[in-house]
Amino acid sequence: MLPHNKGLQPCPQGHCPSRNSSKDTGIADRMVDEIWQQFYAESEGDEPQAASAIPSKCSLHYTYMMEPDSLPAELILTHPRQTLGNIQLDWTPQPGNYLDFEGQTYAVLERRHRYRLKSGRYRLHKIALYVQSAQRPTEKSLIAGRWVVGDASCCFNAHSELIRCAVNPEGPCESCRFYEPSHSQLQS
Repeated sequence: MLPHNKGLQPCPQGHCPSRNSSKDTGIADRMVDEIWQQFYAESEGDEPQAASAIPSKCSLHYTYMMEPDSLPAELILTHPRQTLGNIQLDWTPQPGNYLDFEGQTYAVLERRHRYRLKSGRYRLHKIALYVQSAQRPTEKSLIAGRWVVGDASCCFNAHSELIRCAVNPEGPCESCRFYEPSHSQLQS
């Protein structure tokens, strides 16, 4: 039996028998084993890739949800345009996130996925991160579930993960002479 027991995901379309129901357990196990064997054959014996993939149990869709231990990423500086290097990440950076590389902090501006054709299918090969040198902001505000740079109560704040505001982009907000409470702050 192949190592698929950990973290098995249910079929999102609902076609698969439930692994928790006692009468369907044998059928579900056989279906999962068949999918694993097919995936293992397609991955050309690539054991780390096969072990990190979790197929859904749905024999109609054969969807594979990749759970990589680490993502290969290429860091590309936007200005001047140059490659900084390749790193392995254990998280998926979004634009607006900060990461440290060789003692320097960079802000992620853009993320692009690079795919390779392997065994007749396109598979994620690595992620290209377009970054710029930055300092981690000391002032942050939480708005609608996301962190923005600076004091979000100011009407000039951009409400962005990358830019503080137009009048004082470098900050700090605390002693800014242009500070004006936003209209929503005045009403409350």
